[in-house]
Amino acid sequence: MNSEIFRREQRSRFEDGEKPVSYRLRSLVGRGGMAEVYRGDAIFEDGGRETVAIKRMRPDIKEPIFHQMFDDEARLGRILEHPNLVRVYDIARLNESVIIVMELIEGACLKSIYDRLALKELSLSIGAALYIIRELATGLEYAHQFRDEEGNWLRIVHRDVSPHNLLISQYGDIKVMDFGLSEATIHETVREKHIVGGKFGYLAPEIVKQADTDHRVDIFGMGIILFELLAGQRLFLVPNDDRATVLNVMRCEVPRLSELGVEVPPSVQRLLDDLLAAAPEDRLPTARAVIRRIEAILVELEVVSPHREVAEVVAVHLAQDARVSRVGEAAGLAELAAQALDEGAFVEVDELLEEGLRVSHPLSIR
Repeated sequence: MNSEIFRREQRSRFEDGEKPVSYRLRSLVGRGGMAEVYRGDAIFEDGGRETVAIKRMRPDIKEPIFHQMFDDEARLGRILEHPNLVRVYDIARLNESVIIVMELIEGACLKSIYDRLALKELSLSIGAALYIIRELATGLEYAHQFRDEEGNWLRIVHRDVSPHNLLISQYGDIKVMDFGLSEATIHETVREKHIVGGKFGYLAPEIVKQADTDHRVDIFGMGIILFELLAGQRLFLVPNDDRATVLNVMRCEVPRLSELGVEVPPSVQRLLDDLLAAAPEDRLPTARAVIRRIEAILVELEVVSPHREVAEVVAVHLAQDARVSRVGEAAGLAELAAQALDEGAFVEVDELLEEGLRVSHPLSIR
């Protein structure tokens, strides 16, 4: 593997305090239930340009609550700054729309990588999977403990931890994105407890049980991702059946990896047990505790430079995306995507479990 892949990108002009005079959209990167993200340009006074990601509300979304949530996400993202979080550079207006200007990560989301590996019946090594979760936990530990300039603890909880919201750069860096469903003391949006938002296959049991929640829902989300990376299959998702998926989450019956024919060291299975405990008080208490446990396992397993493996996988993924020439593979990926129906939505839990699903606008991409 060419060592150039591990070279970091040049410093952003935003980080030097420069303010663009305008922004321009170039091409659509992704479209979710509430917003769409574009590759775009930040244009500076000297005529220089910097490529950025620009997120804006979908024009057809009119409900005030979704616009309030978007404003909450923008405000929160502007004050969070950590290597494992996608950086928000600016909040501005473009053609009468509020936009969130973010760093553009040249890479791929974990879900797209996972889907391609699954299609080929491949998987990441244990070390690489643990590295991804450690970096995820590092970003969330920062968010969970964040205090503002006055020292006020913001009690941030992401609440939508999933492979869809993990970006992996071409250098193997892990970046958490999309705090659109988060909780924080500075948020102005008021949501009823009985309304569930998120991707059904990645919810924590206490969410669907309408119990009190805290940062430990994010700990549970880390466990689901780790399980799926190691097992090579989804934990709770029942394709095309949201009600069954939510019932699986509520029951929280997690098979041991050995029952699925996957052998891992006992320390890895114990980690999964402590992440995926049904009761929040039985889980690892903090993201910091997750980091410590993973670092101990990496030492135990003598894992060296797992980011290199991750960077190589991303490089192959990007190269295949650039030249998908075999119709069979393209069709296979499309079929996988169609089967992985865990679209985010706002739903009332009672309606979902007792009357069947009645969805309003979905909140995020599948």
